[in-house]
Amino acid sequence: MAKMAVSIVVFAIGLYIALFVKLGDYTLREHVSRIGKTSEVHDLAEGIASRLGSAKTAVKSQIAARLHATRWSADPDAQPEE
Repeated sequence: MAKMAVSIVVFAIGLYIALFVKLGDYTLREHVSRIGKTSEVHDLAEGIASRLGSAKTAVKSQIAARLHATRWSADPDAQPEE
């Protein structure tokens, strides 16, 4: 119970610092918000999304191939046909 109370207090202090304590001209939240609006971050997000899209397509095709290979066998221990 004491560990949980300490964790909550530490979290609350960190949240207060992030939202209200100025680090230079801005708070931590304002710094992160300003960084998130840059074109570099936008380009990074687009790159990640395109890579994840191609990975998702590859995984879907592998799953479909394995399902097709097993042909939904009644035997749960059946190995895929090769």
